[in-house]
Amino acid sequence: MRRLRNVWRTLKGLYYLVRLALAPKSSILPLLKLGNLISESKAFAVAAERSLQDETVAARVAERFGPGIPTVEELLTFPESSFGHTLGAFMQQNELQPYPFPIQPGYSPEVYLRERRREIHDILHVVLGYDTALEGEAQLNAFLSGQSAYPIPVIISAGVLLLSVRNQPTQVDYIYDRIMRAYLRGQESPAVLGIRWEDHWATPIGELRKSLGLHPQQAMLQEA
Repeated sequence: MRRLRNVWRTLKGLYYLVRLALAPKSSILPLLKLGNLISESKAFAVAAERSLQDETVAARVAERFGPGIPTVEELLTFPESSFGHTLGAFMQQNELQPYPFPIQPGYSPEVYLRERRREIHDILHVVLGYDTALEGEAQLNAFLSGQSAYPIPVIISAGVLLLSVRNQPTQVDYIYDRIMRAYLRGQESPAVLGIRWEDHWATPIGELRKSLGLHPQQAMLQEA
């Protein structure tokens, strides 16, 4: 019976992976379904254990921190140069809404880390300076891979690189370079899962980036 469940889980994973590969920007549902399946894997457990070695991440997990992200309209009420307003403007421009993360005290550390990573995804786009095009998504996920090697970020970064081989063969070296820069950046940066982002809505975005050593992508390219 256990073997049949594993086979069925593998088939479902392949189905969602194919859907994601054929239409990577059409719907987030296959990605979420695939992520849910992979969160039950040994690879995910190892990545979660690695995350928990960071004291700040362990503290967030212990308190199951997750007060929720305000609506786009509420974020836009913060001062124009603030982190909150910048996030709200980004979400408005890209027609996004906060990820609904119903924090439950009984969540396992693995489920909490999976859901928290989803919840702060758009926050990381804003703070790190990666756009929402496929290349930007690959960079953001490579950054996360550099921090803890969760399976889904690795799959997304590798998938975008493979797509570039087919669709943009002359740009493969460029995209690979950007992905590797993001990966190394993730290794050198503070653990983003350990940061209480919601405490900084009114903080100027530049001040927040500076305090964390997380300069936006454009500034990094100019320095390189």
